[in-house]
Amino acid sequence: MDSTTSTDARLENPFGLVSLLAGLVLMVVWATSQALMHTMPFFHQYYDVPIGTWMLVSRIPPAILALIATVFGFIGLHARGKLSPAAAVGAALGSAYLMLGVADILGSVILAPLINTLEF
Repeated sequence: MDSTTSTDARLENPFGLVSLLAGLVLMVVWATSQALMHTMPFFHQYYDVPIGTWMLVSRIPPAILALIATVFGFIGLHARGKLSPAAAVGAALGSAYLMLGVADILGSVILAPLINTLEF
């Protein structure tokens, strides 16, 4: 098997490859943003950056990558005759992040009023 055959096999489903790469970059960006969350009090105290702004900025890039991974993954999965495990993995990573993000937002919206009504 020569090198052109293996390269052609990888490029057979470019949507799957893009989805996988976006999913992997998503995991790195998400882990980095979670690690940087510990610096949020520093930025809030010394630079007067509102916490809401920090939360918004730290969640937009992973959300965009998750959308890219999910959309391209499903396109790659539905490509006729080109079953791609890379598309499945990328779609799974992107979808998992999107579901966790929606659960996080809904949990905040639902639980915040309930916690505020409790008396300690």
